[in-house]
Amino acid sequence: MPQAPEKISKEVFKKTLSGNKNYLPQKVSRELKAAKMSHLLYRQGVSKAQAIKAIKHLQEKGTVSKFKSPSQLWQKADSSQRQMDQTAQAVEREKHVQANIAIDITEELAREESGKAKTNYNPKSALGRYLVDEIKDEAGKRQQQADDELEKRKQMFSRKLPSQKKPPMANSDKLKDLDID
Repeated sequence: MPQAPEKISKEVFKKTLSGNKNYLPQKVSRELKAAKMSHLLYRQGVSKAQAIKAIKHLQEKGTVSKFKSPSQLWQKADSSQRQMDQTAQAVEREKHVQANIAIDITEELAREESGKAKTNYNPKSALGRYLVDEIKDEAGKRQQQADDELEKRKQMFSRKLPSQKKPPMANSDKLKDLDID
């Protein structure tokens, strides 16, 4: 489990004071200003001691609910801050992985163009699996196109052309004479 952060961000602090609302009620901000603690709303980080002190003051004045103790509110804010930090780190890691894959692909394309041998990736690695899947998909598409073209040609040449035979002549014995002269 990651270690608890020393400070929480101002956004998490405001959300804690507002009861998980997306805005900070004017009552709360005015009370903090009157207590000369409004600077906590604008700092990059708020420490545990500062946050608990502000929460206690606001609970005494009745602007923040007393259902939860200041330490419980801090723990909730701390866990949400940790979750936000982990999400940000995961996004950053994903960006780095994507950038490294793009660099590897461009380097490999440059090597292919210059005629050097391809790099063999470990098929168990993430990049190796990605490349193996991409190569299989590309080969499958090429094979499918070739099969479709072959089938199309077979259909074109296998069509039987209608015979151009003349119909047989009718027997004149069986026809009535219409007396047209």
